[in-house]
Amino acid sequence: MAKKLSQIIVLTGVPRSGTTLCCNLFNQLANTLALHEPIDPGLFSGVSDAEQGVALVQSFLKETRLQVLEEATFPTKHLSGEIPTNPVGSDASMDGLRREVVSLGTLSLSKPLTPDFLLVVKHNALFSAMLDQLSQAVECFAIIRNPLAVLASWQSVDLPVNRGHIPMAEQFDAALKQKLQSTADVLDRQLIILDWFFDCYLRKLHLANIVRYEDVVLGCGDLIERIAGTKFAEIPKLVDMNTTTSLTRDTLKRLHEKLSSTTGAMQQFYPQSALDELLERILAS
Repeated sequence: MAKKLSQIIVLTGVPRSGTTLCCNLFNQLANTLALHEPIDPGLFSGVSDAEQGVALVQSFLKETRLQVLEEATFPTKHLSGEIPTNPVGSDASMDGLRREVVSLGTLSLSKPLTPDFLLVVKHNALFSAMLDQLSQAVECFAIIRNPLAVLASWQSVDLPVNRGHIPMAEQFDAALKQKLQSTADVLDRQLIILDWFFDCYLRKLHLANIVRYEDVVLGCGDLIERIAGTKFAEIPKLVDMNTTTSLTRDTLKRLHEKLSSTTGAMQQFYPQSALDELLERILAS
């Protein structure tokens, strides 16, 4: 097995699980730079082989480290020069959906970094789809979150998952693409996608590399400190957003019922009791 890339971590996770929040937290640490979806999907145009995809990712990671050190610039999705805690805006459009407010661009380095700085690069579907091979090449961590909170969020955002599709994952996983194409109901497709992500992490990562959003928030980011091997200068104040939703009670109950009748990898991380407890908290809030 080839030696893993040094001082680089790739971060993946279930969409809307808190991966952007984690990028923001990593960027609060000294000698650490975290990038939010810096790879243009066009780089993988016509590529469906995971090994070829991983080779492209490795090249990107190496080139980006050099760019940071030699030019003091880096690519990332951002909002006004900053990686926000949430890539989706808080205001809904006329269709009731909230839209992504970040865009891909090149930023100038605004913090001191030494040559051995830690580079963290986050992509959800792309890295999850090639996780088996990618985890052999570089250290990988995945963020997960209570499925009810995730599914509720998917109903309110203008992202492909809202329509029951996950393009980059479908590009590298023909079986997933076929399954989604043969499923008519949007919510059923969302459940397929949700379990696909959890299954990827259950089968392809060590449990120590699977991080719960709830634990990040409860521990005020101490899990991020452990991964990076450094401490926050000031402990971040984090709020559990699992109970924050604009969905109606009836819709939430329908999502809960659907999840409760679904079996798969999700239950290995979040048993029925976790779904029930969150529903109760949301309805009571």
